[in-house]
Amino acid sequence: MAERERVEIELRKSEENYRAIFDAANDAIFIHDIPSGQILDSNAKMSEMYGWTVDEVKSLTIIDLSSGESPYTQKEALGRIQKAAQGEPQLFEWRARDKSGRLFWVEVNLKHACLSGQDILLAVVRDITERKRAIDQLRNSEERFGKAFKANPQPMSLTTLANGIYRDINESFLAMSGYTRDEVIGRSSLELKIWETPQARAIFVQHLKERGSLVNYEAKFRIKDGSFRVLLSSAEQLEIAGEECLLVASSDVTEITKAQHALRESEARFRNMADTAPVMIWIADQSKGCTYFNKQWLNFTGRTLEQELGNGWTEAVHPDDYARCLQIYESSFDERKRFEMEYRVRRKDGEYRWVFDSGTPRLSADGMFLGYIGSCIDITDRKESEVALRQAHDELNKLKNELEAQNIYLQEELQLDQTFGEIVGQSDAIKYVLFKVTQVARTNSTVLITGETGTGKELVARAIHSTGSLADRPLIKVNCAALSPSLIESELFGHEKGAFTGAFSRKVGRFELANGGTIFLDEIGELPPELQVKLLRVIQEGEFERLGGSKTLKVDVRIIAATNKNLNLEVEKRSFREDLWYRLNVFPITVPPLRQRKDDIPLLVEYFASKYAKKFGKTISSVSPRTIQTLQAHSWPGNVRELANVIERAVIHTKGPTLQVVERFEAVGDELPSPPKSLEEIERDYIIRTLENTGWRIEGRYGAAKILGLNPSTLRTRMLKLGIQRRRSAYVDTDLTSKKDAWGT
Repeated sequence: MAERERVEIELRKSEENYRAIFDAANDAIFIHDIPSGQILDSNAKMSEMYGWTVDEVKSLTIIDLSSGESPYTQKEALGRIQKAAQGEPQLFEWRARDKSGRLFWVEVNLKHACLSGQDILLAVVRDITERKRAIDQLRNSEERFGKAFKANPQPMSLTTLANGIYRDINESFLAMSGYTRDEVIGRSSLELKIWETPQARAIFVQHLKERGSLVNYEAKFRIKDGSFRVLLSSAEQLEIAGEECLLVASSDVTEITKAQHALRESEARFRNMADTAPVMIWIADQSKGCTYFNKQWLNFTGRTLEQELGNGWTEAVHPDDYARCLQIYESSFDERKRFEMEYRVRRKDGEYRWVFDSGTPRLSADGMFLGYIGSCIDITDRKESEVALRQAHDELNKLKNELEAQNIYLQEELQLDQTFGEIVGQSDAIKYVLFKVTQVARTNSTVLITGETGTGKELVARAIHSTGSLADRPLIKVNCAALSPSLIESELFGHEKGAFTGAFSRKVGRFELANGGTIFLDEIGELPPELQVKLLRVIQEGEFERLGGSKTLKVDVRIIAATNKNLNLEVEKRSFREDLWYRLNVFPITVPPLRQRKDDIPLLVEYFASKYAKKFGKTISSVSPRTIQTLQAHSWPGNVRELANVIERAVIHTKGPTLQVVERFEAVGDELPSPPKSLEEIERDYIIRTLENTGWRIEGRYGAAKILGLNPSTLRTRMLKLGIQRRRSAYVDTDLTSKKDAWGT
């Protein structure tokens, strides 16, 4: 038993050693069962090469690992397997396929063997893909070299390094030298006396050995007729058939050399002339780098010639002009065309000056491109004149556009229904309003007009404008309540093209139209909070931006605002900005409701009756006293606008010359009409209201004296005369707060 165990242990060790050696092999190894054709075993290199695991490959045959493409077909593979099984070893190249389907080159060595009494084939496979690729590349390289050598338009030669015997030459070499092929091959360059001197070749070879290769080496080459050509050569040392050889490729630059020599002489003469010319002159070579600037250029820039050479001159170009200037310069070079451009250059005193620069291609006598020559002149004075002219033209266009816009607006305004005509009335209340209008009309102060709906606030605004110093300028009206919040900003401040959907062109806003004139902001209490900030900026700074624009516009506009709301209460409710209210409430005017000026009703009735009678083609010569009494007894919550509508209906119904009112007015109860106030009482009420609005502050920027346009001492004297003293409770205008929804113009 012990002996058998020892044998088994030795057997396992032997198998382990076999496996280790088997897997450590650098080539893929297969053990192939001849009768069944199956793969019995494989090593780790097989898995790496083919992508199959050892267990997976046991279900395959050698045929499965072949490409199957002609001539590497199954029939060919079986033939080689049969020969190997018969004891004839096989060594061949084959196209194999891995698990992913990738094809690659392998070298296969098939040999017959016997393992444990069983006939097998041992297949050793080596990946030769890189070797095949290298061989193909070498073959292609040699073919390409041969073709390139013969077809190269440059003269090329292959000589021995030791004694310069010609091994091969191309057709360009023969055409340049004048020799035939038989006259050159097998003879040395010294024998043909191609070099200017024998020492010239020795120096050439010495430089080659020192540097390993030569590039653009200039030397003289004697051709068959004895004349010399100037060649610019590149040389490489290489080994061919065990012999050191010299491969030389040359360019014939004889004509270029002659042209350059002539050019140097010409340029010397040119420089003498250019330095005395009254313009700035520059020269550039084929590489676009400048090679010369005359004295006028250097004196202008205050820089040295060394600083300006190459692209150094661009350092003085204005940063805003740099990219455009360089683009024109380089593109003109590439296209070999003349160019003209204007740009700014820094003068030696640091000031940027406009120059006009023109460049023209330079050509040799035979048409060869040599570079550019150009000249510059200072055109700053002309440019400044052009800018001034352009600004004047732009200003004229701006004024033209403003006048056109104002004309369109005024034509639209003329088409509106002028319901009230001019202010009608002789009562003390309306006289006081007109007195305040006279006070403020000749100033540019901001005016805030308050009053109930239909009292004629717009007429008061028009009266202020028409009797003021800006009467010859437009009065632009904006109803803040008639526009949606999304449109009012565009209406007030204008918008740029594309600022929002539907903005197909730029629009001038009302503030811009009113520049130099007056803008009337009706229903200012309805202005959205987000626009109150922008309006405040216009009032304070006189500037704004169009919607969707970034340019700040300056305007000088007088503002007249109107509202049917008590803005002081709106400020307390935080629906109206306090700072904006202070800015608007510089000179407040309150238009009285019709119930407080009933003495004006007869005049208003006469005015409206005449107006509508003319409109409807009727003759109204009188109004019955009873009609007047009836109209004066009504409270008129709609004020003058309501009266106008009543008279219009009455004119329509009237058949004869006497106006008959058929309206049935609501009873006013026991309320007795309040007696009209005197001018002194109206003034007293107005001063008290102003003091209440300012917190009884008299002096200062927001004091009552400033708002009323009076000297503080004068205001105190009027307060003593009118018996005005500060009250404990705040004054609230019951007329202005009694009807929340009935205010407006």
